Order: sequence, then structure tokens, then C-alpha cells
Amino acid sequence: MMRRARVRREGFSATLSLPYALKAEVFSIAMDDIYEMLATANEALVSRGLLRLEESVRGAIYSGLLSDLMAEAVANHATGLTKNTYPNGHPDLLPTGRYADNAAQSAEEGLEIKVTSKRGGGVDMHGDRSAWYCVARYEVDYATQPVVSRDPTRFTHIWVARLEPKHFRKNARGPLGTRTATPHAEGLKVLRAGLLYEDG
Repeated sequence: MMRRARVRREGFSATLSLPYALKAEVFSIAMDDIYEMLATANEALVSRGLLRLEESVRGAIYSGLLSDLMAEAVANHATGLTKNTYPNGHPDLLPTGRYADNAAQSAEEGLEIKVTSKRGGGVDMHGDRSAWYCVARYEVDYATQPVVSRDPTRFTHIWVARLEPKHFRKNARGPLGTRTATPHAEGLKVLRAGLLYEDG
């Protein structure tokens, strides 16, 4: 039986003000949804002699999967936000009813969701755009043997903050890469001031 991560309810800030009528409980339920899905999927994979999702896909793909799952789960449980239906639109979630067909290629209102394994929330974005950002950090156990005894993926931090273009540094595009932007030192200070959840 694969172990399942648990949300640390006392890890939520009781004082952080959230936009769009969001509540800490929305993120708690969203994390719980993801933990349940991972446990169910990994149980099915391991029972067939396959590896967990964590070992089956590359790290960048796994982070992207968790980002998509978090966006879907938050949209599903939030009352003031809905999924941005524009393909690859920014941000991931839009204020309900604010945009035609809940679609925007690039909007300044809404919530962009990023999930990363990097410490401190320094995650690459597709651009230095104004929006509310939710950055969630997770940990994966790749060391314990045997694999079936490994700790489940768990979220260690969630930050929610409003970031503007001035809070980013632009990363040069290499010959094979895509241009990105990352919060610089001041931007990270703003982001980390929006600590919503901490677990270890």
C-alpha cells in the first residue's frame, strides 16, 4: 500500500490576506486532492511492477504536472476564480466572469500558479508580467530503498503575492532554450512575504 501525504492544517497562516475571495481552505483541499490522486496512481503503477510517477517522468515534466493539477484543483474549489480557457493564457486562473468566455491571452488580473522543487520560490516564469502568483514548493524522496518505501510527494511551502514586472530579472535565451523571467532578490522578498503554508 503506497503511503499518502497529509496536509498539515496548522501550517496555514491565519493572517495573510488573499485576493479574489480565496481562503486557505481552498489550498488545503487542493493539496489533499493532489495527494489522493498521486497515491491512487502510484498504487496502480507499483502493483503492475512499474515505477511511481516521480520516477517515471523527468523532473520538469513532474513539476509541470503538479502545476496543472494545482491550477485545476484551486479552480475547482475557489468561488471567485475560474480556469483561463485561452490556450497557454496568462494567468492560469481568471476572476470569474471578468473576461469573455473566461479567456485571456495575457491579463493583469487573476492567479498564475507555479510548482517547483527549488528552495525559496525562485521559479522561472514565461515572462515578467503583472499578476497574483501562487508558487508552491514540493519535495520528492528519490533516495529511500526500496522504492515502495519512499515518502510520498508533499508540498512544503505555498506563497501567494502580487508581482509586477519590476520584481523580475530576464534570463537570456540560449541556443536551445526559451526566454524566461525569474523573481530577483527584491521580487523574492515580496513573494516570501506572502507565505500561506509551511510544512517542515
